[in-house]
Amino acid sequence: MRLSKIAFATAGAAALSLSMAMPAVALPPGGANTVDSAGTSATVGKTAIAYDGKNCVLPYELKGFPAGTTASVKVDDGKVAGANPSVQYDSVWAQSKVDANGVAKGSIDLCEKTKLPVGKHYLRFLTTEYDANGEVKARYSTRGKTDFEVVTKIETPDPGKTNPGKTNPGDSKDGSTGGGGGIAIVIAIVVALLGAIGAAVSGAIPGLPRP
Repeated sequence: MRLSKIAFATAGAAALSLSMAMPAVALPPGGANTVDSAGTSATVGKTAIAYDGKNCVLPYELKGFPAGTTASVKVDDGKVAGANPSVQYDSVWAQSKVDANGVAKGSIDLCEKTKLPVGKHYLRFLTTEYDANGEVKARYSTRGKTDFEVVTKIETPDPGKTNPGKTNPGDSKDGSTGGGGGIAIVIAIVVALLGAIGAAVSGAIPGLPRP
């Protein structure tokens, strides 16, 4: 009985040490780095989202991470827990594979996630690069220009509606067309032109009286 307990304890310790020795897929083993790595950048496709079913998706694009790695996406440096604990920790909201050019693209449907509080937020991208022996080669982190804001409602402009505060330049305040002044100017120009033509003709033909 004593031997079986020792064997069980030994196996448990070995399993624990093995699990601790396994490298993380995307997150730096030392924890999230809050300093942007040199040569990296990140952007989001919109600056405001709302839980209205139409403006929930937040697209993102990451550049400068090592090809073949997997970038994990956190919100507010992990201060807000995500909705999927199975994706490497509950503070990871999404993961994207980095292509051969060091670019990763994806999106987060915030209507399907734990709702963020109204206000300003940002994304943080993290990954770890390993060498052929499985040793940590480099750790990458970037926030970039990923600031966005959660609002209660996003107003969508209706192109079919006119601005009630504006009127057409030719309209008067009472809604009537104010084109009388323009017509008077045109008539004055025409009269002046006719007078000039008449003067030229009378000067060119002898015997005609000048106007």
